[in-house]
Amino acid sequence: GGGALLITASAAGLLQQLGSAPYSVTKHAAVGLAEWLSVSHAHQNISVVCVCPQGVRTKMAEHMMQSDAARAAGLDGLLEPETVAEDALDCLAQGRFLCMPGGDKGPARHVEKKAADRERWIGGMRRLQEVQLGWNALCDSSLPALRGLAALQILRLEGNRLEALHGLPSLPRLQELHLAH
Repeated sequence: GGGALLITASAAGLLQQLGSAPYSVTKHAAVGLAEWLSVSHAHQNISVVCVCPQGVRTKMAEHMMQSDAARAAGLDGLLEPETVAEDALDCLAQGRFLCMPGGDKGPARHVEKKAADRERWIGGMRRLQEVQLGWNALCDSSLPALRGLAALQILRLEGNRLEALHGLPSLPRLQELHLAH
């Protein structure tokens, strides 16, 4: 006997997804199930690979990116599905349980920061959520002139990094700043 199981979870199963408790909880459950299967069935020569990409360019991701709270998953850029599939097959061939596609741009560095100092990581995520909530309130206000002014200030701060996320061009840089401190 024997075989292999490949379970696709998400980086949200190792970290979390701002603004979506159901998504975070179900992805944590998928990682937990994969771990349980790996431990419980190794003696049957069944290997398990748990794939946890941070963001993959799919129709679901495109739909989710319409939500300000869900954009954090794509802050490091979206991976192509083919890249995730190749990385998953590499992990399977190498016998690695945890597969975090994306290399340096994937979730591994965030997972390391979380493991190194969970309190600091949670504080950084709280600040990131506050920034998102504050920006959302500003964008939802009935003062379009103020909204444009805020965007101009942020664009000036960002220089040539104008990766706009539906009116939230500074979020990638703000995440770096808040998670670094």
